[in-house]
Amino acid sequence: AAMALASCTNEEVLNVADSRAISFDNAFVNNSTRAAINGVDDLTKFYVFAGFDSEVDNVYKNNVVTRGGVKPSYTWTPEYIAYWQDGKAYTFDAYAANDKIENAKLQNGKLNFTDVTFTDGTNDILVAEASVPTVDIESVQPVALEFSHVLSQVKFTFETAIENVNFTITGVSFNNVVNKGSYAASVWTASSTGSDKQAYSFGDAGSVTNDAKGSTKTLIILPQQLSEGDQTVTFTLKAEGALALDERTLTAKLPTFDLTEGYSYNFVATLTKDNIKDPENPDEDFKPIEFTISEEDGITDWTSGGDQGLK
Repeated sequence: AAMALASCTNEEVLNVADSRAISFDNAFVNNSTRAAINGVDDLTKFYVFAGFDSEVDNVYKNNVVTRGGVKPSYTWTPEYIAYWQDGKAYTFDAYAANDKIENAKLQNGKLNFTDVTFTDGTNDILVAEASVPTVDIESVQPVALEFSHVLSQVKFTFETAIENVNFTITGVSFNNVVNKGSYAASVWTASSTGSDKQAYSFGDAGSVTNDAKGSTKTLIILPQQLSEGDQTVTFTLKAEGALALDERTLTAKLPTFDLTEGYSYNFVATLTKDNIKDPENPDEDFKPIEFTISEEDGITDWTSGGDQGLK
């Protein structure tokens, strides 16, 4: 029925003044946190809820809005064209993610996502709100949205003060991390089910020396409380140079810490002679080569060759 109606009134719809159609201004990504969506250039679409007359979704209900045009004059076009109602008050709630969140809804006027799973560390979710208190049909403007990140971003950095040693860090894994949660009233609630945890692979941190740090790639995970002894970081270490070590797998504990939405974290591990020991050989010790010179015998006297005459 909707398709038939659109077909019959096609000419009338096209002739409605452009100012009556709800449109969206160039979206702005609040990029205090670097994440998968690093700016508007990375934002190709978002999803929107909108309503008026105390309704929150009688205009848009999880409808996609796609980017068109070229930088810096992007355009944002809803798949469903709706029109302003003069004198009405509107609210807009939008989110951007890798894909549409099918169970997204508005609850108490706030976006709500239930049981969202994050498995590969690349899904960035951003949200935005806007309102138009009273529509003046003669002067309506595109809706301006400012998106903010609602997940947490994590990477790991390795450093050392040990001189003349080149450490190679590979296979960094962040273990026992909750990967499922629900978002309501601007707050994430992490799943308490034991099976909703996983290890995230952060790849390699590369070469680490006393004058060069090494860092992993950055992944996006669910905001949650980290508990000392619960979440760990494992990695493989190899050393060359003044200290030669074959590959060994080491484990680092994280402190009790709250990952907050919209924040980017860099956890730094400092490699020392104490914490790079082989777990299977806790008595392993690394002692630098030292020298000593005896005050009495450290330097031998010259041996006399006698007096020699000159011709």
